[in-house]
Amino acid sequence: MKRTLWQNLRACPASDPNHTIDDAAIAVEDSKIAWLGAHADLPDEMKQWPREDLRGAWVTPDLIDCHTHLVYGGQRADEFAQRLAGVSYE
Repeated sequence: MKRTLWQNLRACPASDPNHTIDDAAIAVEDSKIAWLGAHADLPDEMKQWPREDLRGAWVTPDLIDCHTHLVYGGQRADEFAQRLAGVSYE
């Protein structure tokens, strides 16, 4: 059973910028979020779990940005020079 406490982070658990937790912690057990909330409210049984310090990073566990980019197999130096010269991107 793998347990990790992610701490020293800012969480936006509901993707609502008006509902954020500035000093948050996330307890992860076997790759699943077991608890998320203010670090001060961390349950006693999780306080001894191995820790990872996120150094104030923002965490949004429910935000997934799914998109892809086409692979371009050549170099684009000429296109870059044209854009620097003011030619439209189109």
